[in-house]
Amino acid sequence: MTRECYRVVVIDSTTSEERLLRTDGAVSQLPADGRSLGILEVGSRALFRGMVPIFDGSQKQMGALLIMQDVTPAYAEMKATRVRLIAVMVGMMVVLGMGLIGMIHKLVFRRFAQVIEAATRVVGGEFNRTIPRHADDEVGTIETLLDQFRQVFVNTLDELTAARNLAENTSGIMPTSEVLDAEKCQGSTRG
Repeated sequence: MTRECYRVVVIDSTTSEERLLRTDGAVSQLPADGRSLGILEVGSRALFRGMVPIFDGSQKQMGALLIMQDVTPAYAEMKATRVRLIAVMVGMMVVLGMGLIGMIHKLVFRRFAQVIEAATRVVGGEFNRTIPRHADDEVGTIETLLDQFRQVFVNTLDELTAARNLAENTSGIMPTSEVLDAEKCQGSTRG
């Protein structure tokens, strides 16, 4: 005669918190390996909850077992790590932002300030001061164009000065446009 053993599971709720026992979905749709219900914060405690199905002898699902584990220390450490990680990321973003601002200042704004300073000196009378090209980029192109403009300005000024000197050395007559045109032509063949 064989003796059959039955296992009896007695379930007793040890909590008065209804939300600890509440789950979403039907127990009949629970996967065979169970599922995680995530972490539930209750007061100062953090509880990890999960459900596993319970099968009878014929492998028919007859219910589910709700499992809870107090993970408060690990959860607190995880939250602290998250805060530290966010602080490190914000710090890195600030450092990268400052570096980017420094690079933009060095590569663009400081060079424009040098171009403006050189152009101001030229306008102030230092006509032989060149505007050097520092790099082969957009700002360098502007530096080259401003230096070319400065050279055209210096050449025009030299031509006007020569024309005025020529007019003063002649019989005291103010130069006419033909004289100025002749001087301009002579100046263009000299260069």
